[in-house]
Amino acid sequence: MAHTILVVDDSEVNRVVARAKLKEAGYFVSTSNDGYEALEALKIEGEQNNPPFDAVLLDVMMPGMDGMEVLAKIRAKWSKLQLPVIMATAKDQQEDILRALGLGANDYVIKPLDLPVLMARLSTHLELKESHEALKRAQNLLMTAARSESTGLLASGVAHEIRNPLGQIQMGISGLESFAKKMPDEDREVGEMIMTTIKQAVAKADGIVVQLMRASEEQRLDLEGADLNQIVTEVVGAVKDQWN
Repeated sequence: MAHTILVVDDSEVNRVVARAKLKEAGYFVSTSNDGYEALEALKIEGEQNNPPFDAVLLDVMMPGMDGMEVLAKIRAKWSKLQLPVIMATAKDQQEDILRALGLGANDYVIKPLDLPVLMARLSTHLELKESHEALKRAQNLLMTAARSESTGLLASGVAHEIRNPLGQIQMGISGLESFAKKMPDEDREVGEMIMTTIKQAVAKADGIVVQLMRASEEQRLDLEGADLNQIVTEVVGAVKDQWN
């Protein structure tokens, strides 16, 4: 199923270009021309737990409500893993980039948009989001699963499913690192910060998988043979006085 992306930019030209490039890459795209319209599209005041989009491409500089304000409201409701936000900024807005990352932005791209860079970064964060969602589903399954040998088999299957997207994320990180090496010196520090954050998130997810595997092994039942007649006799003997 194709991912849904919300593009927020006050420039009609930028919205049209971003929409065309993302649709060409196979994404479903919606656009908003300012921060207020973006929050309405996100249903930020609603009661739903899950965001209506898979990711947001958010312009920093907008009249009325700028990208930083929109980002802060998004992060008040959804985490970086629940709704990845990639900021679009001009090349000379280094302070804005650092501020956006501090407010919870997942990543950033420089305008005019470089399609290969945008696709690589967007793909990586969507894979990370999918891994997080798969991990949550796995945890729910393991919490409700009976303490039986089947739990071990379930955990093994879950670990396999989670580690597949984690491996894809690792591949995406390698691609992003190659982009980072080509960045100007003033941008490289920010790029390395993003790479470190992603690597730490992947390592944390992998660690949780290992914990799930260990927990499932501890939950396996050690079955042994029993004399049913002896059990019934002991139970009857324990309660027979209550019958009198």
